Amino acid sequence: MMASAHLVAAFLIFALFSEIPRTSAQINVNDYFDQIEADVKELASKLGEIFSSPCGNDPSCPNGCSQSMCQQLANNLPISYINITSASNLYNCTDQLQAKFPTSNVCPSIQVTRSNSSVTYFSDGGQGQPSDVESSSICRTQLLDETFQNISGKVNYYMDYYVGTIDGTRRAYPGREEEQDSCLVYDSRIRPWYNGAITYPNHLVILVDNGHSMADTLLSTGALSDTKLLVAQTLSLALLSTTYENNYINVFSFGGAQNDIYTQSLQVMANHTERATLMSKILSFTNQTSLLNTDVTAFVTGLNTTLQAFSDSTLPNANDYNLTKNIVLFTDGSFANSDILDDPSVNAIIAELQAINVNLFVYSDNSSTGLQTLTAKMNGTYEDWAPQDNPLHQMRSYFGYLAASHRNLFNDTPFWISNYDDTYKNSDIITVTMPAF
Repeated sequence: MMASAHLVAAFLIFALFSEIPRTSAQINVNDYFDQIEADVKELASKLGEIFSSPCGNDPSCPNGCSQSMCQQLANNLPISYINITSASNLYNCTDQLQAKFPTSNVCPSIQVTRSNSSVTYFSDGGQGQPSDVESSSICRTQLLDETFQNISGKVNYYMDYYVGTIDGTRRAYPGREEEQDSCLVYDSRIRPWYNGAITYPNHLVILVDNGHSMADTLLSTGALSDTKLLVAQTLSLALLSTTYENNYINVFSFGGAQNDIYTQSLQVMANHTERATLMSKILSFTNQTSLLNTDVTAFVTGLNTTLQAFSDSTLPNANDYNLTKNIVLFTDGSFANSDILDDPSVNAIIAELQAINVNLFVYSDNSSTGLQTLTAKMNGTYEDWAPQDNPLHQMRSYFGYLAASHRNLFNDTPFWISNYDDTYKNSDIITVTMPAF
């Protein structure tokens, strides 16, 4: 059932289509769109080829292969100013836009180079060096420059090409100037073009253990770090930020000072206003930790609450989608004794969840036999968690499953996603995207 983690060492391809002609040549619209989709598939194929070997066959990777982000384009590279006034009002000449591109001679224009791509990586607002995982992605995706140049020469319109990876690295072509403040906080994995590439009709329930032991410090590489509950909250909040339009989401806790009350799942809307309610709920878990460790009864209660969410026939518009049902469980497994499957109540709720094809993704610091057996019983996946600065990378098994499901649903073809505002909120973006393996 589940996609293995190695499938998503890197993905996604994105092409941004802007009506900015480079020549006066005419082209059939259908042929043009077919060409865009073919280019995206070519990039996906090349990316899969690069990531199939360690560091893309570059012996200097990862330590000797890096690239600065958020820097102005080098003076020795050929520079183009892309005038976007002609883009059918895709961009407006505003003081805000001028501030975003201070080196541009006139507004609106963007400074780019076709000599190479540019890169950002996940820094969570900091300016530190990329991690080994990020450096590896930077190194590998540098090998895409030749492909970028080849495919961009096939069309008569200006286009941006993005490649995003599960560790948060983004490569963009043509290379462009970036405003540092925006660049440092840019994360592909929460952008619509990335989420659209792995979108799948999805009903997600985040289930958080809130028993007494979750207030204990989580040991990481032998050093004291955050509490288990704080790590679970950080991972849950990060996961919420990736939800895609028309999916359904919910959050429940179990094992806390009192049982969580059932509330109906929320449909993700284009403006994502529903996230605020669930984010507040996640943050409130800090004040609801029990004085007792979570037991099997509390765990079964939590699973029954998720079952109620998945089985709610009054969920608005749910019948319009063939929803996959996913539980992402954050727990230290204090309830999971080695004989947990001897409990009739556990087997009963597992049977009910399996009957409606619920998938389970477990994130824990407890690799006990009981928790592993429980996960295997539900044909789920298990990953160790740890405090780190890149929480979404820890949940790559979940995103890998979504990406593989998307690929199967669309028969490995590019996917056109709904229009959305660009990161500067100055234009309406049209994208075609697909996962790469």
